[in-house]
Amino acid sequence: MTPLVLELQKHALDPDTVVTDLLRMALVVARKLSIREFQDWVELELKGYPDIDQVPSYRLLRGQPVAHNRFRGWETVLTYNLDAQLAENLSTFKINYPIGQIESGLKRPETTAFNVTYDKKTENMLMKALSYPAIPAVQIQSTQFQGILDAVRTIVLEWSLRLEEARILGTDMAFSESEKQAAASFTYNIGYFINQASNSNLQPGEINMGDVYKAGQVAAMGPDANAYDIEFHQIWNQVEGCINLTPLAKELSTLRLAMREGATEPEQDIAVSEIARAEQAAKSGNGAKALGHLRSAGKWALDVATKIGTSLAVEAIKKSMGS
Repeated sequence: MTPLVLELQKHALDPDTVVTDLLRMALVVARKLSIREFQDWVELELKGYPDIDQVPSYRLLRGQPVAHNRFRGWETVLTYNLDAQLAENLSTFKINYPIGQIESGLKRPETTAFNVTYDKKTENMLMKALSYPAIPAVQIQSTQFQGILDAVRTIVLEWSLRLEEARILGTDMAFSESEKQAAASFTYNIGYFINQASNSNLQPGEINMGDVYKAGQVAAMGPDANAYDIEFHQIWNQVEGCINLTPLAKELSTLRLAMREGATEPEQDIAVSEIARAEQAAKSGNGAKALGHLRSAGKWALDVATKIGTSLAVEAIKKSMGS
């Protein structure tokens, strides 16, 4: 049977091995050998980086600022007239998503780029700076996201080679006591492996990410990155001044209870669920997301809202449907 560490090397060299599976195998090796620093890195790659300051340099990507106009689609945003540091910050992102979600986003070969939106604070600032209504973002080529996968694969390979050099191989999914002792006495600097795998000299900016959209079609990537159609952002930009989210949330709560009492079909149960999600979005201040759920709730929700007299909910549902 092939020693565990050599099996890890084999999978690291195999382009058909999913990086998520490779990391799980590396996690097994790290835990069995009690190599905590490498185990921590693997778990962050698998689960995502909650602290943006922990994101390694190979996850720092640069793209082209763009903006989505409702009538003309995506357009390039020129930054030559901006302060150089601000232009750099607006063009670079630390990608903190779990590795599995990056892999999932790259599965479709027709996707050549991703449009990464800014955090709400930056987005609002840029929307005010634009001379026309549009959603600002940064377009990052899919090859850069592939570079993250390649870097992770290289780090695992380099680490496994170091284990082999120290005669730490493993047999039948286990390591001997002498191998564990050798691993304990060996110095593993994950920063060294990261620097070896990273080919980026970018310096991180101060801008955080929002959602990620596949160029050409809307799709979410990343924790809590619910990619509601750009259309809902555009609609919300137009109606934000006449729809107050706080009273809307209260009316949606009333609507949800009324719909729950009258729901007799599975489709109606789904509509109740969508109203509940819209209510949560309104409470959290996300108008575009609320509109997305209101449209999904459908005509029955509109009929019930009209019947019970929740006028603001009626207006919001109609706006979400484009009427």
